[in-house]
Order: sequence, then C-alpha cells, then structure tokens
Amino acid sequence: MRALRTDLALEAAEIFRQGQKSAARLEGILQSESLREGYAVTRTEIVDPAAAHAIGKPAGRYVTVDLRPYFRRQGHFFGRGVRCLAAELRALLPPEHGTVLAVGLGNRGMTADAVGPLVLENLLVTRHMETFPFSTAVAALAPGVLAATGMETAELIRGAVQQVRPAVILVIDALAARSAQRLCAAVQLSDTGLIPGSGVGNHRRAIDRETMGVPVLSMGLPTVMDAATMAVDLTGADEPPELPEPLFVTTRDVDQRVRELSRLMGYAVTLALQPELEPEDKLMFLEELGLEESGLDRMIKCSYELLGLISFLTCGSDECRAWTIRRGTKAPQAAGKIHSDFERGFIRAEIVAFDDLKACGSMAAAKEKGLVRSEGKDYVMHDGDVTLFRFNV
Repeated sequence: MRALRTDLALEAAEIFRQGQKSAARLEGILQSESLREGYAVTRTEIVDPAAAHAIGKPAGRYVTVDLRPYFRRQGHFFGRGVRCLAAELRALLPPEHGTVLAVGLGNRGMTADAVGPLVLENLLVTRHMETFPFSTAVAALAPGVLAATGMETAELIRGAVQQVRPAVILVIDALAARSAQRLCAAVQLSDTGLIPGSGVGNHRRAIDRETMGVPVLSMGLPTVMDAATMAVDLTGADEPPELPEPLFVTTRDVDQRVRELSRLMGYAVTLALQPELEPEDKLMFLEELGLEESGLDRMIKCSYELLGLISFLTCGSDECRAWTIRRGTKAPQAAGKIHSDFERGFIRAEIVAFDDLKACGSMAAAKEKGLVRSEGKDYVMHDGDVTLFRFNV
C-alpha cells in the first residue's frame, strides 16, 4: 500500500490513527493544544521508538502553528504571528546557547522551494557585527541545491560548522503537507533536524545532531502536496493511486504566501534569538545602517517598476489578497485576474485607496466619508486600489 506523504509529524500521527481500528491506540505520542497570540498551536512529542517507527518520524518534539489567522489581517496579525513563532522556537533552544548557524535550504529560483533562502533574507545576521550588543551571534548559510553546487547540503553545512563552531544549527526548508488546508498556512518547528526533500521522495543525507555533532532544530513551511495524496481526499479512495510520475500541487497564490510567510518566519527567528528586540525594532537597525527598508523590499519595488507592474487588493471577512497586474490595466481585465467570470459579467468596481482605508480603519468608515467610489469599465486601476467587483453571469 502506498503511503500518504507528509513532512508534518502532526499529520503523520493523524494518518496512522485513521488507518487503525477504533480499538487501537498509539502509545508513545503526547499531544497538547493551546492558543498563543491568537494562533492555534499543537505540540507533538514522540517519546517511544516504536511510535517513531510507526509514523515514520524521529523521536523528539514537534510544534505546529496554524497560520490561517494571519490571512484574516486582523489586529496586529503580523506582530502577533512573529511573537507566537518566536516563543515556540525559543522553547526548543538549549538553555545555554552560543552562536547559532541558520541554514536556508532550497532552490531560490523555484517559489515553492525558496522558503529557506527567503527566510534568511529577512533574518538579522549578527556574527560579524561589533557595534551592536546582541545576545546571540547569528550566522547564515544558503547552500543552494546539489545540481548547482555539485556538493551535498550536509557536506556544505559540516564545512561551515567546522569554521563557525555553532552551539546550535537551525535548518529552514519548504515541506510537503497531507492536508490542503495547511499549504502555506502552517509552520512546523522541531528539535529533530530534518532530511532534505523527504516529503517529495527526494531523500538526501540527514541534517541532525548525529551527522552535525551539535543540536539541530528545524523550521518548515509546507508549500506542496502530493497529487496522489490529494486524490484520496477528492475520491474517497482507500489508498493513493499510482501516477506515471511524481506530481505535486500548490496554492494559486504561492508566490505571495511564500514571500509574506518567509518574512514572518525571518522576523520570528530574529526575535527568538534576540529576545530583547520587538518586531518593530528591526526597522531601527535598518535606520542605523542608513536604510529605510530591507534589501528584499527594495528589490521587489524596483522589479515592479522595471516590469511595469502594480498591485490591487481584495478584502473579505477572512483574508486580504494582493493581485499583480500591468500598469494601465482597466477594471474589467483586473477583475479577470481573479476569475474569468468577473471579467465576463463585470458591472462596476467599488474602489477606495489603500491609504484612505488605512486612515479610516474600516470600509464602513471610508464609505461614510465618501472615499469609496464606483468606477465603470473604462477605469484604469491604480497601485494600492482596494477593490470590490460587482458582476453578473
């Protein structure tokens, strides 16, 4: 029988239980749930070798943070998400730790695999600094992929360990999920290290305490789901079908989600390692360096300008999304970016500028002040338009 693929220990335990008879129990796995900063946290501890073998995960501690509230954009959602992840990561760190080596795994040129390198771009690296009194020295390494370097990731990390001599390694990578609702919507932390590519059947050498000689923590964002595993959900089959070749799926807005959540994760790692800071403090250090924004933010803005791109926003009760269009696009064609029915049955667009909406605090308040306007088919979209499309098909 083909196994359902997942990198998440929480899901592996769920799969095992679902496959057993109702009388069966899985001993050796302890689980608890709580709420931190408005985010649901599930802690899974595998304490028995038999349980570890049963679900196919190393013994140790795993923490899964549900990030779906992040996309509702309510009440300091970013800062709360940073503090939640930072607190959970800090709890996994050894009580006394010196230098930390953060390793961002993955292919920077492939969005669903770029989580590791993108997190490092949002991480405050401090090992080289002498003027700022940080509590933890942090070094970072993005080893790339075997096809580009000709070297195993584990070999490159071991070389860095010999030079940097860290007390702890934090490995960051993209993961595979069993459940579609966790795609780009959850983060797993663990103190067991990881095996790069295991969730997509591309096993590499393990990166853990045994291979590295120091404690290895891991942080991962599930960005893909095995298509055969998804077929089980869609068809109700007892086991995944045989496919001609491995196929993986992701969310349609993976670019936006990976970019946003990598930033969230980078800030959280910084806060976990430098507990004296707050998420807002990173801006202060940018100012000390003579910068108004991070290099990644500046690169994105310049890229949009060079390519002639802008973004408009749509907001619902549970999330807010940005949609990329070419500058000069009219309202019906912008609506078509969301769904072809929106363009085909376009009636009008209700629009308010982002800055006006932010100042008013709500759409209702913006309407009371007459800042929400109705635009027709000839309206040319502007960067930052918050839009509600009216259509009929």
